[in-house]
This record gives sequence, C-alpha cells and structure tokens, in this order.
Amino acid sequence: NITDASQHTVEVTNAYGRSISSELWGGTMHWDHSKRYTAPIIRVPETVTYAGNTYTVTKCGDEAFIDGGMTQIVLPNTVKEVGKYCFYGCGHLSNINLPEGIISIGKSAFEGLRSLHTITFPSTLKTVGEWLFRDTGIKYIHNLENTQLTELPWQFAGMNARIKEVKLPATMKILRGQCLMQSDFPEITIPEGVTEIEGYAFGQVYTLKKVTMKSATPPIGTGTINNSSDLKIYVPTDATQPYETAAKWSDYKGKYYEKVSFGTTGYISYYLENENFKV
Repeated sequence: NITDASQHTVEVTNAYGRSISSELWGGTMHWDHSKRYTAPIIRVPETVTYAGNTYTVTKCGDEAFIDGGMTQIVLPNTVKEVGKYCFYGCGHLSNINLPEGIISIGKSAFEGLRSLHTITFPSTLKTVGEWLFRDTGIKYIHNLENTQLTELPWQFAGMNARIKEVKLPATMKILRGQCLMQSDFPEITIPEGVTEIEGYAFGQVYTLKKVTMKSATPPIGTGTINNSSDLKIYVPTDATQPYETAAKWSDYKGKYYEKVSFGTTGYISYYLENENFKV
C-alpha cells in the first residue's frame, strides 16, 4: 500500500485486503487460510517496484502478518513503524529482528506470540502500544534500557507474560497499570524521572524482592508492589522519611534502606548528625 506517493514510500499490508481484527474478535471471521502468510521465513524487502517506480518500505502496517504461520521475520533497515496487531496471533513466530530506525510499535503487535521468548528493542524506539506482549512467551526484552521510551503502557507485558528481567531507560516517566503484571523478575530500578506508577504495574510479581528508587521524591502510586517479608526498597540518602509518609508508600514502612554510593577511590565522606547507620 502506497503511504506517500511524493516520497515513494509504502507499507506492508495483510493478504486479506481489509481490516480483520474486529471480525476475529466478534467471531464472524471465516479464515481463508490460503491467504495467510505461511512461509517459514519471511524477508521484507527494502524496496518494491510498481508501475516503473521504486518505493521504500517504511512500515509494516496494521495487521500485516496477522495469524501468520511463519517462524521468523526479517525486517529491513528502512522500516520506521510497526503497526497495531501486526503479528497478532502468529503462534509459531519465535524470531523477529527490530532494526535500528524503528520509532514506534503499535498496540498488540506481538500479542499471542507464545513461541516468542526473547526480543531486542532498537535504541531509536520512542513509543509502544498497550498489550504489546500480552499472552506471549516473552522472557527477555533486550536493550530496553537504551530506548527513548517515556511510558510503559497498559498491559505492556502483563497477563501471562513472564518477564524475568526489566531494565528501564532513563527517559521513563510513567508506568501504566498492569504493565508488568504477573512477571517473574527479582529486582527493578525505577529511574529518577518516573513520576507515576499506576495500580498493579507490578501486581502479582511475587518474585520481586529488591526495588531501587532513584528519585528522592516518591512517585504517585506504588504499582502495588508485593509487600513480602524479605522485600527491600532502596532510596536515596535522607529519602526514607518522605517515602514512609507518602500516600501508599507508607504501606512499606520498615522496608526502606538508604543506599550509599562509593566513588572510584573506594572512599566516601559524610557528615552525620543524629543518624543511625550500619556498615
């Protein structure tokens, strides 16, 4: 499908020639399996030729490979956007490359990919849609910490996705509800710029035992951290009192620890006034 005739750009579309997600959910879809993408490996070209003109592929469009039977997708470096539901329901897809240059990934693009266990995000990534990894087999999202994301959306990897490691980028501002719910990671560092953590962002993450808060000012909301007996929340120096008196964070009183960072020399100097500390 031509997206910009003047710039000679196109997007990959699905083989059905129409949007089918509403039919799928409404139970009115009658699959013509002969139209699905079924090759085990699909390589999207950088350019295509139409009517004597060469067009650059810059987007994998909405629902482009929905319910496909492939096991691997190879995207070109020209792709800037992955549309919503792009790979929805591709249950055998286990290998996707996301090249540098991709800026956005739409809602539910990888939902239902039970065979997908690892993926690497490009550092150029700025936005992702909700339900991105819902009901997938995802365990590791590599390079997340080097992206330009400012928000993890609703159910980003919540509900049956068992993420085992989370490293958030310094650009992060908001963690939406259930974004990492039911994951399996043991620790997480919340960047200084995070101002809000919505309810159940960390809901039912029973493995979470160590939370490091980079900001001395408590964010709005706690993400419903599981208040286990061995939970430790590390906060900046002199930030225990603000956290223990903040709404919802006060529920974790007695779990706060102030972390002291040593320089490269191995020494640090502090002026202590009426402080209790343990070395």
